[in-house]
Amino acid sequence: MANAQVFSGWLSQALSEWPQSLDLKICYMQSDGQRYVVEGLGQLADDIGDTFIGREDELIFRNLHWAINVAIHGLAKYTTRICLADLRGEPVQDIFNAKLRSCIDDLKKEGEEIPALLCEYIINNTSAP
Repeated sequence: MANAQVFSGWLSQALSEWPQSLDLKICYMQSDGQRYVVEGLGQLADDIGDTFIGREDELIFRNLHWAINVAIHGLAKYTTRICLADLRGEPVQDIFNAKLRSCIDDLKKEGEEIPALLCEYIINNTSAP
């Protein structure tokens, strides 16, 4: 299966675990002025991601939910409500790939094995780590 299809399937699964829409009105500008912080969004992403702890796909989905969280925070600067079905996959995948690079570096430094599912994704994704 092509890597774009693999990521698309993961993203579809991940988005199905989020509410269909989010109210982004309760937020504040970060002190550096770079992004809005949406109250409760980080906790929501953690709660969803935590359901994957101990699973074979933990590294994939915890980081994918983190990437969705980052993408939504970026959108909060421009909108007060988002329908998650309208979220573009490519920017989320860019955030996800960057986070995976960091995770892989950490695993290598600690001498830990990179999970097989992640290795397959990396091998099939020329822009991945």
